[in-house]
Amino acid sequence: MARRSLFFALFPVAACGSPPPADGPPVLPVRTEALKPQDHYEVERAFLGLVRPAQSTALGFERDGRVARVEVDEGETLEAGQLVATLDTARLQAERSRLRAQLRQLDAKVDLSERTSRRVNALADKKYASEQSRDEAALGLQADRAQRDEVQAALQQLEVELQKSVLKAPFAGTVVRRAVDPGAVVGPGQPVLELQGRSVAEAEIGLPVRRAGKMDRDRSYELRWRGETVHAPLSSVVDRVRPGARTVTALFALPADRRWVEAERIELLLRERIEADGYSIPLTALTRGPRGSWMVYVADGGIVVPEAVEILHADEERAFVRGTLQARQALVLDGTHRVVPGQRVDEVDAVAGVKEDVR
Repeated sequence: MARRSLFFALFPVAACGSPPPADGPPVLPVRTEALKPQDHYEVERAFLGLVRPAQSTALGFERDGRVARVEVDEGETLEAGQLVATLDTARLQAERSRLRAQLRQLDAKVDLSERTSRRVNALADKKYASEQSRDEAALGLQADRAQRDEVQAALQQLEVELQKSVLKAPFAGTVVRRAVDPGAVVGPGQPVLELQGRSVAEAEIGLPVRRAGKMDRDRSYELRWRGETVHAPLSSVVDRVRPGARTVTALFALPADRRWVEAERIELLLRERIEADGYSIPLTALTRGPRGSWMVYVADGGIVVPEAVEILHADEERAFVRGTLQARQALVLDGTHRVVPGQRVDEVDAVAGVKEDVR
């Protein structure tokens, strides 16, 4: 019984003899990056514009008349020279037949006048006809020839009117609007349909005058369209300020391998260099400070130290800041919610894959 009591008496003493826990919080590993001072940052600016066809026209007849046929409808694609519409030419056809008959009559009359003139000249040479007869025959021939020329000119003009009664597509494109139907009476220049170029399009973008003056016509620019980036060269800059906008129009030739829609939104993306001293850091290194301020943590000799910063610019991944930072300080890149000022940390260099600002 005495030995059992001694065993139980010694047991709690042995349990209490384990080493006590270490003092203070554990040392946390954190990823760090040496701060590199920069003298500028770049801002991406977007300028809104619209897609417009480089070729677009309202087609109409050059003469008045009643529309006989319209060969196309809205949404149809046309080839250059394809027939679009025709006017009723019954009156012109009848007039052409009349003039052709009149021309044949005058041809016969001129032929008779030529023969008569030759006979009179022969007789006048032999003194069997007077000189007056010779003159009358010559002048009669001239009058008949002039009358024939007049009818020929009228016939040619009529052929032109017949050609103007046929409307053809001046270039390949798509019919975006049909304005008239067969039977309608139209005047000269009245739109029959609107044709838009099928493959060639431009981006029309308004730019500030100073910015437009810096554009280079020998390079390609980035444009954002339907969430994707396309590249297009600058075609021209219209040197006229748009009323009410205080901008000038820049035109970019869009690639022909896409189906462009007129008046669709498109944006020009330009990068602007801003001169300023500071540091480019990842957004994950930022943390909220008191009263809406911003801070970052740096590892100074293995101890976390807060530094106040001011954000000059930020995008989706990085921020350009200035403040109490110093070059070569070890910036804590992420996990700022796990550390507090004065905490001991183990600095770990940034692993491959952390993006650095090389702009």
